[in-house]
Amino acid sequence: MTSDFKEAGDPIVLVGTTRAELGGSEYLRLRKAGGGAVPTVDPSSLRVSLDHLRSAIENGTVAACHDLSHGGLAIAAAEMCLGGDLGADLKTTAMDPMRWDVQLFSESNGRWLVEVRKDRYEEFGHLMEGIPATYLGTGRGRMKRSDIRAGIVYIEGTNCEEESVAFFRHLGAQAEKVHLKQLTGDVPPTMKRTLDDFDLLMIPGGFAAGDYVRAGAIFAARLRSRLSKELTEFVQAGKPLFGVCNGFQVLVEAGLLPALGGTMTETPEAVLATNDSGHYECRPSYLRLENSGSCAFTRTLERGQVVTFISAHAEGKLLFPKERQAKVLKDLAENDQIVFRFVDGHGRPGSYPWNPSGTTDGLAALSNREGNVFGVQPHPERCFFRHLHPDWTRAKAEQPLYGDGKAIFDGALEYVERKF
Repeated sequence: MTSDFKEAGDPIVLVGTTRAELGGSEYLRLRKAGGGAVPTVDPSSLRVSLDHLRSAIENGTVAACHDLSHGGLAIAAAEMCLGGDLGADLKTTAMDPMRWDVQLFSESNGRWLVEVRKDRYEEFGHLMEGIPATYLGTGRGRMKRSDIRAGIVYIEGTNCEEESVAFFRHLGAQAEKVHLKQLTGDVPPTMKRTLDDFDLLMIPGGFAAGDYVRAGAIFAARLRSRLSKELTEFVQAGKPLFGVCNGFQVLVEAGLLPALGGTMTETPEAVLATNDSGHYECRPSYLRLENSGSCAFTRTLERGQVVTFISAHAEGKLLFPKERQAKVLKDLAENDQIVFRFVDGHGRPGSYPWNPSGTTDGLAALSNREGNVFGVQPHPERCFFRHLHPDWTRAKAEQPLYGDGKAIFDGALEYVERKF
C-alpha cells in the first residue's frame, strides 16, 4: 500500500473525526500565531479505526492511503497528488460549519485520507461501518480527454495522416491535420498554427519530400531551420511527440531521438539506413515491449508483451557510429530508452524476416530519456482495429474490436490527461 493517488475517478474519503485542534500546527507556526487546542488521542477509538481500515486494505478496496499529520488534510492531499501525478477534485462542504482553516489544516489524530477503488466503493462502506468516513470527491487528471488537442504534422509525401486524425478523434480527443507551413507561418493568417495550439504532436509515416537525401532528412531540416526553439520548448514542457515510420526517421534526423546529448542535438546521433534486403518491406511484425514504464506512450502495455504492428519501409535499419555503438546501446538500455524490439512468433530475437530491416540489436522503437518523445518504425495505426490485422479472417468469430495499435494512441492521451 502506497500513498500516491492511482486512478482518476476513484472516490476520496476522509476517515476519522476532524476537530478544532490547531494548537502547535504547521498552519499556526507559519502564521506566527499561537493558541488553539492541541490534538488529543483516544487509544481505544484509534485501535477500532485502524482495525477497520486495515481490513479494508487487506480486502483490496483501498488504492492509496495517507495519514493526516503535519499540515492536515491540505498537505496530505497535495502529497498524494504529487506522488501519483494526478489531481483531485475535493469539496469540504460535508465538514461545514467548521471553519475553513480547521477543515484544511487541523492536525487531529486518528485520521487518514483514502483513495477507494471506484468499483468497490460500496464494499468499502460496509467494511468501515461505524467509523467516521466523509466523502470528499474524486481523483482526476488535470486535463479532460475532450480538451486534448492533437496535431498531426505533415508535408508533401506524408501518408496515414487522415487515419491518425480519425483515431485520435475516435478516442475522444480533438485532432487536426497540420501542414508544416501552417506552423512556420507560410500561409494566410487564418490558417496559421503554433505548437502552443497543441498538447500532443505526431509525425506520421510516408515518404516526405520523396525521401531524397535520406529518409526524413528534408522534413527534419525544415523543422530544425524554422522551429528548433519551439520544438525544444515543447519537449522540455513534457508534452508528447511521436513519429511513426517516416516520422521516426524525421525525429532521428532532427536530433530529437535518441537525444543522448540533449533535447535536440546539433547533429543526428543515429541514422535509419536501407534495409538489408535492399528493398521496401511491407509485412506484419512482432514487437516485444522492453521499456520498464518510462515511455509515456506504452504505459497501457506490460513489459515483455508482444504486439503486432505493420512494417512498411525501405530505410528502417537503425545504425549508430561504429566507434560509439557499444556505448550508445549501453546508455540506451541503462536510460530505459529502448521501447520495442523485433521478435519472432515466440517472442524471441530473430533475423529476417522477423527483423525486416536488419536493424541493430533488433531495435524497433526508441524514446528520449524523459519518455515523452517516441519513435517507432512499424505502424501502430495500421493495427488500430482488430480487423486491420492481417490474420483477422482466420481469427475466432468473436474477437475484440480493437487491435494492438490502439495502445499507443491511448497511452499518449492518458499521459496528457494525467500530466496536464
